[in-house]
Amino acid sequence: MGTLLAPQFVRHLSRRSLLRQALTLTGRPSPLEAGASQQWLSLSQQVAGAGSRPAPGTLLVRHQMSFLKKPAIPYGLAWAPDSSLLAALAIPVSEGESPGLLYLWEASGRIHSVYQALGTRGAALAWVPRGLHLSFLEGSKQVVASLLRLWNVTTAHIDDELVAGSPAKLATAAPFPVYALAWAPDGSRVAFADDYAVTVYDGASHRVLVGYPQAAPAGGQPSYIVAWSPDGKTIASAGHTHAVQFWEAATGRPLHYFPEQTKALAAVWSPDGQALAYLAGTVSLQSWNQPQPLRLVVRQADSGRLLLSQPALYPAVAPARHEIPLLLRGLAWSPSSRWLTTAGQGAMVQVWEIARRRLALTYRGHRAPVLAVAWSPDGDWLASASSDGEVHVWKAP
Repeated sequence: MGTLLAPQFVRHLSRRSLLRQALTLTGRPSPLEAGASQQWLSLSQQVAGAGSRPAPGTLLVRHQMSFLKKPAIPYGLAWAPDSSLLAALAIPVSEGESPGLLYLWEASGRIHSVYQALGTRGAALAWVPRGLHLSFLEGSKQVVASLLRLWNVTTAHIDDELVAGSPAKLATAAPFPVYALAWAPDGSRVAFADDYAVTVYDGASHRVLVGYPQAAPAGGQPSYIVAWSPDGKTIASAGHTHAVQFWEAATGRPLHYFPEQTKALAAVWSPDGQALAYLAGTVSLQSWNQPQPLRLVVRQADSGRLLLSQPALYPAVAPARHEIPLLLRGLAWSPSSRWLTTAGQGAMVQVWEIARRRLALTYRGHRAPVLAVAWSPDGDWLASASSDGEVHVWKAP
């Protein structure tokens, strides 16, 4: 189990003040816990005035994530279903295996809590719908399987956990990454994407319900994406050779696929169920020292009709996990399905109005490539996280 630092309010923005609070709130920790408390730091700065009515693109809060004075690479970013909390999963870049750091902030910018995980085999983070349970993957190189932990952010306890991944992979007793997880809209099932397969579990019994494909095809590609349709009937994941394959969530029966014969690194279904947006391109995870071309694609989910196609870039950023791509959380829809925000544009974040194929807003507040974005469920705020460990919260259109 990782080290949980109790909820705390940031009154001062100095590192010394934050460190003093962390050591005080953890009581008299063991030497290992004290070391963990001193290693992580999070600076938060409220920028916009509390009583102001900010214009779209106005920065409200800036957070800084770091570990041993090094920035932590963001792999996950997600708002709570009620928009009250923002969660970020970050992994520091180091020669050895660094712990995953799970940050929680209140919408006002106050630090809620920090959880130091046991390594991070996967880099996935998701809120359970209709509640205040945060699910994340935990595991180290010494642990064959990844564990999905359900953190009750109200009680600060881990309420449940299950072994993540496809049964075929688990039977090999060899370490493997889990790239993505997604909960069904009603919170009853959870799907995991790992090498060449997506597996759906019952959230309560932990029983395997279905998997796709039934057997890993020769020459297939890992599935970095898994996305549920808003009605819970269909799942989109990687195809055998195509970027996106649709299949029935209940039976695993394959449906249609999109034409791009490449990899998809991120995929999100519009809340109204009409469109799927994804970042696609042939990316080498070993060639991180130079940008690589990608494509932002938006298509109608049922017909495949192209709604938007724009160039994007895979950033030249040293990864914290060489087997796990960046930009897995690089897309986010507005709750109204009118707007789509995207990373993959260097240090900028773009917001597109899909129906008019119009670039509505460009946020330029970051100084390093943006790797993850999230839209608050109430529609008011956007969060973006960059490779220098900064998380910005700014006004949405």
